[in-house]
Amino acid sequence: MTFDEPVGDEDPSVDLIVGLQRAVDDALWIPHLDADRWDASHPEKHTAMLTAEPARLRVHRARVLRLGKAAVCNDGDKRVMCSFNIEAQALEQVTVARATLAESLEILFQGAAASILQGLTPDPARVSGPIKLPEGVSREQAAMRLAFFASKVREARNSYSRAGAQAALVEVFGPQMQEAPRSSKLRIADELRRDERGAATTAAFGTAAADLKLTRSFGRQR
Repeated sequence: MTFDEPVGDEDPSVDLIVGLQRAVDDALWIPHLDADRWDASHPEKHTAMLTAEPARLRVHRARVLRLGKAAVCNDGDKRVMCSFNIEAQALEQVTVARATLAESLEILFQGAAASILQGLTPDPARVSGPIKLPEGVSREQAAMRLAFFASKVREARNSYSRAGAQAALVEVFGPQMQEAPRSSKLRIADELRRDERGAATTAAFGTAAADLKLTRSFGRQR
């Protein structure tokens, strides 16, 4: 369902899916149109796990999740993990409300990288099979990208200056940090993008050369 009534820069939409109650438990059968079959799932239990007490951990994990999803989704159609997979990893990796979001975000990325390298993420509700990676993405590729995110968060945490921290984080949260100071590497990549050979040079420098713009839903940076 689309509403075609934008609020600011967001035009919300809702996906409606028919689900059938399973006879053997309280999970659902969800249609898999591409494979012409019904797959087991338990979205209500997933939600219950993410919203469970204690409140402090629930709120902390939700904030870490928002950051984690933003980082992965910034890769666009090259993202290495779906949102549900990130949620499942957060339930496994973020089990303590730590002093800072950065600490938990690094733990999420590093733990998810190690986990996915060993095997696909299990369904938290233990109803469906392991969570698949996007088509064309290997476990090694996903682990490498997640480890990269972890390294940049670690670099930001260990930086002795605000500018240094921002230079590290802009490689992960570029679209959300348009006004942040950019590293010399990123500035060079921008210049190369403007050249007629931009396509090749952008590939050489990676996604760091992408345009940066603010995203309203993420909130303003201070």
